[in-house]
Amino acid sequence: MAYQSVGLGSSADDGGGDTLRSGGTKINANFLEIYNLLGDGSDLTSGLGISGSQVTLTTPIIAEIDSSSTITLDATTDIVLDADGGDIFFKDAGTTFGSANNNSGNLIVKSGTTTALTFSGANATVAGTLASGAITSSGVVTGSGFTVGSAVITEAELETIDGITAGTAAASKALVLDSSTNISGIGTISSGAITSSGVVTATGFTIGSAVINEAELETIDGITGGTVIASKAVVVDANKDIGIVRNLTIDGTFSDGNYTFDTSGNVSGLGTIGSGAITSTGVVTATGFTIGSAVIIEAELETLDGITAGTAAGSKAVVLDANKDIGTLRNITLSGELDAGSLDVSGNADIDGTLEADAITVNGVTLAEYIADTTGAMVTSNTETGITVTYEDGDNTLDFALGAAQTTITSLLATDIKIGEDNDTKMDFETANEIHFYASAAEQVYVADGVFGPQTDSDVDLGTTGVRWKDAFIDTVTTTGAITSAGLVTAGSLNLGDDTVTTLKSGTYTPTWVAASGTAPAIGNGSLTGRYTQIGSLCHVLIKIYFGSSSTFGNGGVLRFGLPFTAATISGMAHVGSGSYIINDSGTGTTGGTVELGSALAYITLNCNPSGTVGATLATNAVPLTWANGDSLTVECLYEV
Repeated sequence: MAYQSVGLGSSADDGGGDTLRSGGTKINANFLEIYNLLGDGSDLTSGLGISGSQVTLTTPIIAEIDSSSTITLDATTDIVLDADGGDIFFKDAGTTFGSANNNSGNLIVKSGTTTALTFSGANATVAGTLASGAITSSGVVTGSGFTVGSAVITEAELETIDGITAGTAAASKALVLDSSTNISGIGTISSGAITSSGVVTATGFTIGSAVINEAELETIDGITGGTVIASKAVVVDANKDIGIVRNLTIDGTFSDGNYTFDTSGNVSGLGTIGSGAITSTGVVTATGFTIGSAVIIEAELETLDGITAGTAAGSKAVVLDANKDIGTLRNITLSGELDAGSLDVSGNADIDGTLEADAITVNGVTLAEYIADTTGAMVTSNTETGITVTYEDGDNTLDFALGAAQTTITSLLATDIKIGEDNDTKMDFETANEIHFYASAAEQVYVADGVFGPQTDSDVDLGTTGVRWKDAFIDTVTTTGAITSAGLVTAGSLNLGDDTVTTLKSGTYTPTWVAASGTAPAIGNGSLTGRYTQIGSLCHVLIKIYFGSSSTFGNGGVLRFGLPFTAATISGMAHVGSGSYIINDSGTGTTGGTVELGSALAYITLNCNPSGTVGATLATNAVPLTWANGDSLTVECLYEV
């Protein structure tokens, strides 16, 4: 409503003004509009007070201040924003882009809803990367490094100027001249030509591509790690801390590469925020919440929104009321068990499975009695063992079936009877006095009077390579092929043409290796193996030795190599066999000779006499050569056992 002016006329009592009633109506209308705007129509509630040129709002309730143009708050002293809730929010078109928060008297600045800057007394902690122009601090500036122009200065580089003494050189430290431009204690200097008979004075220094002038060097003169000094470089202490920075001004963005805090107070790129308890006086908005190990998304929270205890609602969680009741459920599908004190179904019950109950009645008659009455007319009882009676509900008949295991049948006799899994795998009595066994639709073996044989010549094996028969007790074995054995074949005798051999065996053994006297030899990391074949009383032996780096050869005693069996004792014969050996010397080549094999001995020795002679020169650790790593010995002999 527009302001209504009361007409006063041109002069007193000239009759040109409003009547008292008309004037009073305008006055009432003007005041009513004020009371409606600043109160509830009857009382002023806005707390608005006006005194001279000062307008005071006492405990005002102002929901919103709108303006189509700029609103300026200009005070000659202070502007106080006092929010009892502890938070001052900054919005753009209704969207929060930042806030100032009270944390026990300390200021927290947020960009959006993310903490960007936290103050604690005179200290400030920036949550992300701080990008700025010049930084002026009255305390220590702490960082992991500094960049001056294109020069990136690390902690290790700044350590070179930490704790130095002017005029005295120190290991791994920068060189600083004393007040007389002198320095002492310098070790080796690697450089181009430096010629000076006195003080070296320069306006600056160039290190690589970094040009440093006096003013720049002044910024690191007298600095203390971890303490910020005016007009000095900022060096963090051993803990990478710095203090005390006074004001930190950013005219660009402050970023750690993941999120950015810009000059408008916005923070972007934030990931997960870890914090303690979060208390909010408003609405907390998120795409989901994680409580312990439970990750709850919006769709899951929707199932709890607007539910009423005791009343089921579509797509909502079911919550019982105070009496543990729930109503208006439609269909319930259970994959498990329904356990209830009672079940009252007023309509039909469709049970597509097993119905188990302690007692079921049909029209007042127990189910057991009802079934007995129905089936009793068809069969009185079933007392036969191995027969199953099945009741067919559709036609009220009983099916009688033999059980899979029959224990009372004492005979099963019939002409041409078949017993098996199917016609391909069976035992068939198709021929009188014979039993035929089939597998894979073919007869494999049969049993007749005095015969257990294959149906087809050379077709059926007794066992397999993986599953064998244990023992076979056979009077006579007749074979058209070879007999192959992976083990020892033992027989009372073996007829080979015109001769009968009572022993035929072969195998491997580990020969002994000793010395007749002195220190015994040892094979160490070499190898010592032997094989033998015995036919009757004649035994063939092959011994193979490879000497390793840890093999030892005794200290002069005659070397003896063990046999698998003691040689026979033959009267009048000193030797009961013959043999030869070959030595492969890794240094000089090969050599060889004969072996000595005496009657009734269990070992052989190596004869080292020249070829064609007989003597007592036998092999030792140094005869016929000095044995060494890499040598090998092969011995072959034939003797009587």
